[in-house]
Amino acid sequence: MPPGCFRKRFQLGKNAFLAGCPNHSGAGTAINEIEQGWNGFDPIPPAEIGIVVGVDPGDFHASGAHGHNFVKNRPENLERVTPRSQEPHQDGLLRLDHFRKEVRFADLDDDMALAEDFLVEVVGRVVAERRAELATLERDLAPLERVQKPFPRVRYEEALALLAADGKPLAFGDDFGGDEETVISARFDRPVIVHRYPTDLKAFYFKHDPKDSSVALNMDMLAPEGYGEIVGGGQREDDLAKLEAAIERHKLPPLAFEWYLDLRRYGTFPHAGFGLGIERTVAWICGLPHVRETIPFPRMLNRLSP
Repeated sequence: MPPGCFRKRFQLGKNAFLAGCPNHSGAGTAINEIEQGWNGFDPIPPAEIGIVVGVDPGDFHASGAHGHNFVKNRPENLERVTPRSQEPHQDGLLRLDHFRKEVRFADLDDDMALAEDFLVEVVGRVVAERRAELATLERDLAPLERVQKPFPRVRYEEALALLAADGKPLAFGDDFGGDEETVISARFDRPVIVHRYPTDLKAFYFKHDPKDSSVALNMDMLAPEGYGEIVGGGQREDDLAKLEAAIERHKLPPLAFEWYLDLRRYGTFPHAGFGLGIERTVAWICGLPHVRETIPFPRMLNRLSP
């Protein structure tokens, strides 16, 4: 693709995503505008966001840092835009941007409902306000116009049954890759939420289902048309003893998580949240063939800068 064409597609994709941000005023303020657009939730003051962690651009993975992360210093705080790194062998980008939200006194059901409301709002605004840009991208609007509540919700075990019916059987405890996510999402005409994955597949900080300790109170939202997971989140464990046991079970270094455990030692409450992958969401909304087309300078295995 000629460079000029790439820049044009990126700009159109960016504009389409910004259309989902109330009163958007440019790329630099996009996430802040989304943050202020939540119905019923106030923006979190910047002073409460946390500390900024730097990264050595010459050694992205070896540095152990994941970009300019906003680290949560209180469990309910928003992480704003959090660049994440992927393992070098993964197909895609070396760094992804996440929009994250944590909500006080929320459980998994609240979390799924909030993510659903958010995506319906963003996609609805893009379709309503950026039809010209989507037409330039030759985007079929029918799949986007079907993004309405309620989204189907299936348990992990039900997703296994869907895969088995399609001739792709997996055992309980197996994770889903891109092929499996495509098969599951193809059964529905809008995003689908898969919830309660086996605990061994998820991070130590997810709360276990009190009715079945073998599964976590987590969820993944899968976009249709083969675009895979665009939202992941769940309810966080707020019990100190259970967190300590989970760290030991996952064979993680306890000292590295003392700051996190202190959040529970000195006062906490139930909370849940999720992260939306911005590049993946833009790729799906704009119908782009690859996530690398959603940003102007993708970080690749052999290019970290610019």
